[in-house]
Amino acid sequence: MSDEIRQIGIGMLGYAFMGRAHTNGYRTLAYQAWPPPLRPRLVSIAGRNEQAVSEAARQLGFERHVTDWRELVADPEVELFDNSGPNALHAEPTVAAAEAGKHVVCEKPLGRDASESYDLWKRVEAAGVVHLCAFNYRFVPAVRLARQLLEAGELGEIQHFRGRYLQDWGATDAAVWRFEKEAAGSGALGDLGAHVIDLARYLGCEPATVSAVTATFRPGREVDDAFEASVSFTNGAVGRTYADCELVGPLNCAYATAPPMPAVRMLTTPICFAKRLIVASSLLFSSRLSAEKGRPRSYACETTVRSYLHHISVNARRREKTRDRYRIVTAVT
Repeated sequence: MSDEIRQIGIGMLGYAFMGRAHTNGYRTLAYQAWPPPLRPRLVSIAGRNEQAVSEAARQLGFERHVTDWRELVADPEVELFDNSGPNALHAEPTVAAAEAGKHVVCEKPLGRDASESYDLWKRVEAAGVVHLCAFNYRFVPAVRLARQLLEAGELGEIQHFRGRYLQDWGATDAAVWRFEKEAAGSGALGDLGAHVIDLARYLGCEPATVSAVTATFRPGREVDDAFEASVSFTNGAVGRTYADCELVGPLNCAYATAPPMPAVRMLTTPICFAKRLIVASSLLFSSRLSAEKGRPRSYACETTVRSYLHHISVNARRREKTRDRYRIVTAVT
């Protein structure tokens, strides 16, 4: 049967963290979702450093490599252009690939600011190809389940949304492109906040008005380290979103909560790696001495007992029905 599934040629820009993550997705697609709609063929990968991209092609299994992304766009064997490069290289290559008739996947944020992002989307949409921004958390089983429950009306109307994304990659003095305005456009807002905002939209909360503040904690850094926003949504809900890239603690800590009707307690959809499929109690301390610097570092403060797979707390009248139907663990906080 595998011989009957049509191949699709993949051309990828970027070979670092996200490039490797995307490649892993292509290579494991067949046994993650069988039968796959298409069989990815890793045709070519692009990067600026000849030695590094050559080694990446060998390690990741691409047939060849190039040092100019324009060669990917011109390659007739590349049918899908996957852009996992730095933010500054999202717009031009992605638009060029789409206008050359190739389907495109582009990492977030689409652009370095709202104008660049909107222009990219409009031009790719006009090209008539299939296009996707890589908001991967939409595909977490807990998030898909939450959307299904909301669409079925089983949780009532959302009145409040709260979403956060906390990471620690900003807790460094290293000079990398992520902290440069020209290369990145933004910091925690574009890298982490984009996921939280997309999650709100995916669960039915389209932002209407926003009051927000950003903060940069490290002297000389050109982009934000954190943001905090109060939001009203078009569906009448209100809420809060925030993100911080300097909070040392649990790696990749992200979740969203959206309580529906007053009688219903809370819908919580933790967006964590699948390996955390346990009910756990986590106590995160407000500060701790850094072994590297000998000075306090910020930690997220929270004591929670929750299921890292998914859990939903509902009113007593519906709790047993929901637990039996969806095998959901009820939170104890």
